[in-house]
Order: sequence, then C-alpha cells, then structure tokens
Amino acid sequence: MLVGQPAIVSLPHFYQGDQSLVDAFDGLHPTKDVHQTFLDVEPYTGALLRASKRLQVNIWLQKISRFTETDHLPDFLPFPVMWLNESALVEESTADELKSQLLTVIKVSQGGEYAFIAIGSIMVLVVICIAIFRCQRQRDDQLLHSVNTDDRSDYGAVGSRENTYNNGHSTQM
Repeated sequence: MLVGQPAIVSLPHFYQGDQSLVDAFDGLHPTKDVHQTFLDVEPYTGALLRASKRLQVNIWLQKISRFTETDHLPDFLPFPVMWLNESALVEESTADELKSQLLTVIKVSQGGEYAFIAIGSIMVLVVICIAIFRCQRQRDDQLLHSVNTDDRSDYGAVGSRENTYNNGHSTQM
C-alpha cells in the first residue's frame, strides 16, 4: 500500500504530455482515439450523446539514497499505476426518439419560416396594389376635376351675363 505517496493524474499513456515521459517507459503508445477525454453534445438541445473520461493515476518515483536501484531515476518521474476509462453512450432507441422529436421541431420551424416569408410577401404585394390603386384613383379624380372645371369655363353658368362662343370671343347679353 502506498500511504502518503503523492498521486499524479494524467491522461492515459501520458497522451498530450511531454515526450520524455512516454520515452521513460516501455510499452506506452499514446493514441488520440483510445486515450483522449471527450463529450459529444447535441448542438440544439445540449443533450449528451456520448462521453468518455479517461485518466491515468501515477505515483511519484524519486531517488532513495539507501536503494541503489533508484540511482538511475531522474529527479521527477511519475510512474503509471493504472488508468481508468469511464464511458457513456445514449441507447439507440433514445437517440432515435431524440432525433425524431428534434427533427420534427426543426421541420415545423423551417415550415413556419417559409410560411411567414410567404405571408410577408403577400402583404407587401397587397400594400403595393393598394398604393397603385390609390394613386390611380387620385389621378382619375384630378382628371375628372380638371374636366369639370374646363367644362364650366367653356360654357359659362346659366344666366350669366357673358357667354363664350366663336373661338373664345365673348360678348355681353
């Protein structure tokens, strides 16, 4: 039992550690796929789909003056004792259910986007048609008003003392 001995935690096989640590021991081959810690998170919901926590427990070996077997050790050497792999994976049925529910929400929201774009486009077209109709009506009203005022000036009012005839010459009655 190693009571009171300092423990040092690292990634297994000293993955992403100093190369001198890997070279100090035979049989260590740090590999990303096997030794890294990771989390796979679904980006829309934040649900954890897959995770792996991998740690290596090391003890600190040092030179001991009374034991000549330790004379070759450097001043600092973490000695691997064990490594742990704690992994979790969402079951296939749960992943399918999450995917189904999530895709349904995404499809409905995308359909809503297109519906709002269509409704907005129709509203813009209606406003443009109303504006064109009002401009046309206003122009027609102005044209009608100008025709009415021109008619009055050409023929004069009934009972007026002046009538216009003979190419714009007026005479008194």
